[in-house]
Amino acid sequence: MIFRWRPSARADLRRIPKDEALSILHALTRYGASRSGDVARLVENEFGGLVRLRLRDYRVFFRPESDGSILIVRVLHRSEAYR
Repeated sequence: MIFRWRPSARADLRRIPKDEALSILHALTRYGASRSGDVARLVENEFGGLVRLRLRDYRVFFRPESDGSILIVRVLHRSEAYR
């Protein structure tokens, strides 16, 4: 599975404490390998067809691409995620 990151998502990940960021990366790897995790497709008209992966206090917003890759759009704390 190929993950591509928007610059905003990379910046989000850098702001997260290291242990939390590592658990997010492990969860993404697990999702890429087995499609497992707390994943939900978000409302099309509000979130533009993004998918959300919930990891404790963080939300990873991504879009599956037609070539099979996953575009990571944002990584946000739950208090900021749906604003």
